[in-house]
Amino acid sequence: MNEFRREIKHGPGSLYAWVDLGAIEGYPGWHMQAALNSYPFPTDAAAHLFAMRNKEAFPSRKVTVRLIDGRSYDMVEPSGD
Repeated sequence: MNEFRREIKHGPGSLYAWVDLGAIEGYPGWHMQAALNSYPFPTDAAAHLFAMRNKEAFPSRKVTVRLIDGRSYDMVEPSGD
């Protein structure tokens, strides 16, 4: 069985890439308040993969990736090709 870290200890000198998730169309408003909206990742690649999978699962959801170097971008809806 796989085990995953349940906590990430943020140190003052630590840098992380972040993925910000918007509301999911059709879900009640409390859904955004009950769950995390931003998730930290140790690498840009890990953040991009998480964002891509989330965008595939919920195409209308706004998903923003904030890279370690400070740049950010929004994921676009999959083209379906």
